[in-house]
Amino acid sequence: NVSFTTKDNIKIRGWLIISKKANGTVIIGHGYPFDKGNILPVAKFLYPDYNLLFYDHRYFGESSGRISTLGLKEVEDVNAAVEFVRNRFGDNEDIALYGFSLSASAMLMSKQDVDAIIADSAYADLEMMVEHVFSIFGPLKFIFAKSMNIVSKLFLGTSPRYISPANSIKDSKTAILVIHGSKYSHIPVDNAYKLKASNPSIELWIVE
Repeated sequence: NVSFTTKDNIKIRGWLIISKKANGTVIIGHGYPFDKGNILPVAKFLYPDYNLLFYDHRYFGESSGRISTLGLKEVEDVNAAVEFVRNRFGDNEDIALYGFSLSASAMLMSKQDVDAIIADSAYADLEMMVEHVFSIFGPLKFIFAKSMNIVSKLFLGTSPRYISPANSIKDSKTAILVIHGSKYSHIPVDNAYKLKASNPSIELWIVE
């Protein structure tokens, strides 16, 4: 059991699994609305080739925090996790970020100087996701989307259009692999193609 604190004073709790054979450390984040325990069975195959750091994003699992910001402030959780690993293993440690959904999006926006990012089912920008969520209301979706925009400005201090992994990775030189299911309904595959379009150098794996 480990813990570390973000710059905005959120206590993040996690599990650090150390391997004597490790060739680096993989920081593994979970999706919404889950926690580190949910994603452990999916990513444990990386052991013993790497040290593994599983962590709970703010508000979820054992971490503190009163709300989830769907990626905006979760970037600070990622930054704190990377800093924790560097403090533990040294500045020369090879580090990869491996995220799902919420954490994948936050990792793409973190702009951390890491060796690789694996982003499974990330959204390209939050505005695109808001429109998708409210699409069930047909022509009224624009009213709900506009309301969401106002709420976001009040509570997060910014508009969903500015919460954008696609914009964040435009000039990234980091090795990035984007994975997405072609029939994944919660975050449509169009998001993966938009990420690829924003930075053609990333690798894209669409799972049928």
